[in-house]
Amino acid sequence: MKRRPSLLFSRFLKSRLETLRFATVAALKEIVSQPMPPELASVVFTVVENPTEHFPLIVFALDKNGIEVEDDHSSYVDRLRGAIQRLPPLLSEQKEEQFTVWETIDEDEPVHALEQPMDGWEHAIFIPWFAHCWRQAGGAAFSFPTTIGPRGDRRARLR
Repeated sequence: MKRRPSLLFSRFLKSRLETLRFATVAALKEIVSQPMPPELASVVFTVVENPTEHFPLIVFALDKNGIEVEDDHSSYVDRLRGAIQRLPPLLSEQKEEQFTVWETIDEDEPVHALEQPMDGWEHAIFIPWFAHCWRQAGGAAFSFPTTIGPRGDRRARLR
């Protein structure tokens, strides 16, 4: 069964993402304009599950064998990550609490989430929005394959 975010959360997130579109496109233009070292073969954007601590993406550069490259090209990778890290979080912890329904089972049990209205936000809302921003930033002209997906899942190809 495919997880979907609640309607209320979907509306909120879409509105919030629109406020971040200009800054996100600018950050992606910075990435697209970086000359990529020839030893590298692709760029992978990984969506992280918690959108409250930071902008929910981590960017990796991979070699032709699909191995993450860090040491030899750390300044290139740092520039890519810096562009993303300057973006604000999608929502505050208070907002996240607002969208979660909590229940206490009994006095001795911890409180746990009864409903997770944010479930599925990555595929349903964020990835399509990010792909659109990538295209607006000129990502189609980026000379290397680029993908986005949740951690461990890189199905969505940007170029």
